[in-house]
Amino acid sequence: MVTELAQGGFFQGMHRGMTITSALLVLAFVLFTGFGSETAGMLFGATRAWIESTFSGYYLITVMLLLTVCAFIVLSRYGSVRLGPDDSRPEFSNFAWFSMLLSAGIGIGILFFGVAEPIFYLDDTGGFGYPNNPHADMAGATAIGHERAIDALRVTVFHWGLHGWAIYVIVGMSLAYFAYRKGLPLALRSALYPFIGERIFGPLGHLFDILGVLGCVFGVATSLGLGVSQMAVGLERLVGIGSGLPTQLILIALISVISILSAVTGVRRGIRIISEMNIWTSLFVVGVFLIGGPTLWLITAFGETLLDYAINFIPMGLWFADEPATETWQQGWTIFYWGWWLAWAPFVGLFIARISKGRTLREFVLGVLLVPTLIIFVWLIIFGGNAMYQELNASGGPGSAGIIELVNAPSQAGDHAELTPRGTRHPAPKTRPAPERPGRALSFIDYL
Repeated sequence: MVTELAQGGFFQGMHRGMTITSALLVLAFVLFTGFGSETAGMLFGATRAWIESTFSGYYLITVMLLLTVCAFIVLSRYGSVRLGPDDSRPEFSNFAWFSMLLSAGIGIGILFFGVAEPIFYLDDTGGFGYPNNPHADMAGATAIGHERAIDALRVTVFHWGLHGWAIYVIVGMSLAYFAYRKGLPLALRSALYPFIGERIFGPLGHLFDILGVLGCVFGVATSLGLGVSQMAVGLERLVGIGSGLPTQLILIALISVISILSAVTGVRRGIRIISEMNIWTSLFVVGVFLIGGPTLWLITAFGETLLDYAINFIPMGLWFADEPATETWQQGWTIFYWGWWLAWAPFVGLFIARISKGRTLREFVLGVLLVPTLIIFVWLIIFGGNAMYQELNASGGPGSAGIIELVNAPSQAGDHAELTPRGTRHPAPKTRPAPERPGRALSFIDYL
């Protein structure tokens, strides 16, 4: 039995009922948030707070369990099972595969948080009503210095590293296994086959796929919203273009057009080529910051951070905050990140499954888990390290370079928006006196 797809017309290749239902749900969400923004903000804020306070432990344990499953597959005999017939081979070269993995799994968020997040964790003012970095505080690095900088980088790579990619591994591997080994559709419903059998082709399967579509929409909306706002501010700093709503809408339209064109041209052409261009461009940019920055310090910091992370990533993944201040930090950062990775998992998992036919489970797990993580580590440590080096070696003393003040600065709209990705509102942060600079406001670009 197979799911009926339209053979012609506007819905060709799609399930008419699921497509219409998903579109109507997304439209209802957009209309509700657009015309009732205050009500929607209160409702979603209360819902988010309840989820974070109720299911924090569930998120932490679930992600650690997924990471454990990844390790089991690599070390067990099941690692030799191939995603496809036993004689199948990978469709894409390793470089093309790694390029698409990284480009699909990590979006524009890393451009902003690559600097802002380590700097936020380096700060020690606690200006938002909770500690900037409880992990550094517990390690005894309570004042701005080299030790706290390494702890800041460790926490940053913790949020962007193995734990998040383990979510992608499990989702992508499940979908690829049932699609290429069992002949089921490459759809989220196929992962339920061991539990509900042929009923995946009925209402339960439809519901599961619709929930996956909504998860993809919310995940993309979060990244696009964060990224576009930062791109708009960057354009304002560089060329003087206003960073308001018109600019952001134009950026959203351009990004959407490019994404659609890359999708309709297929994986082998559009997506693969853009992904490889993305990697080469990223290598060039990273090289510039590595060579033009404090090279020796960055290399040393990379080694220290990697070792610190290897020692602490399991305890950090199992740490459960038990004080109100640290609970607020953990819910606003770690729990948000795990939820963000989970929201992206249906979309990214499907894509990873699509490009991974012919690889063994061991090759799949190690490739998806380790290679993008290592590349992300390099990016975060070089960009975040450049900013922190300036703060550590500022002429007015550690923490006086002004970058921390930029991270803690009120939003462009005049309200005091917290840096955390979820955007919770708090009173304006306590800050050190910012260095004077004539002409215009300071920006990241002034420092980087």
